[in-house]
Amino acid sequence: MKALIYTFLLVFLFNNCQSKQIEKYKMNSKPTVFEHYTYVVDKGDFKKYLIYIKKAITRISKMDLFLPEECFTKCEGKRIDFAKTPIETNDEYQVAIPAWFFTVETKKNLGNENCGDLIFVANKTEYPLKFNIIQTNEKFKSFPQILIHDDTTFLFVLDLLRLKPEEGEYFPTSERLRIEIRNKQGKTIWNSDFDLNFLQVIGKVEPEEVGKMHRYIVPWNRRENSGKFVEKGDFEVVFILPIKPTNILNIMELSL
Repeated sequence: MKALIYTFLLVFLFNNCQSKQIEKYKMNSKPTVFEHYTYVVDKGDFKKYLIYIKKAITRISKMDLFLPEECFTKCEGKRIDFAKTPIETNDEYQVAIPAWFFTVETKKNLGNENCGDLIFVANKTEYPLKFNIIQTNEKFKSFPQILIHDDTTFLFVLDLLRLKPEEGEYFPTSERLRIEIRNKQGKTIWNSDFDLNFLQVIGKVEPEEVGKMHRYIVPWNRRENSGKFVEKGDFEVVFILPIKPTNILNIMELSL
């Protein structure tokens, strides 16, 4: 079973507004253990460096225990440690999600020519990662994942990082992450909001604080809305955070 062939991110507006930005991401064709993303936000006298690391796999198991221990770099010979920071979530599952968040606040300009690679340590093994800071003007960065526990148990995970202060965005109902699965013909065979009623309440978009991350999760049992088992094939998975005034959309390909 293969999943996660290509990933691309689209951010668009409701109410007939135009897209602010379109980004496309493609999985590295070379074998890799981790994907990592580094950002920095200004905290006045300090800078806060944010590092998101996820394992480049799709199949997970309760027996596949992977323990991240530390993340650090060295600048001019001095070691700088990043603290393992919890990813906030309201969804609890008995499966460890193979993605982690590290942060540090410092006056130093990390990632320059006087600093070495990031060193990520897990299961007593060191993994060097390039310290490349991503420059962006976006308010949020979203990281979708399709995780396969077994042939009939899937988790659609979206980790959301806030890079700019709150500016009036909100959820118009109690719905949070919405998932749509489409076949090759573009027909939606399953959607997480099918036949559900959501409370008509205004909800804040988490995370609320700059430099923090929130995790949204939706499970799927490999069945269509009709209850029919989904056979092998190629599908498109759409991740939607129905935020007003600007919602967030991610699309990934899934091969069963």
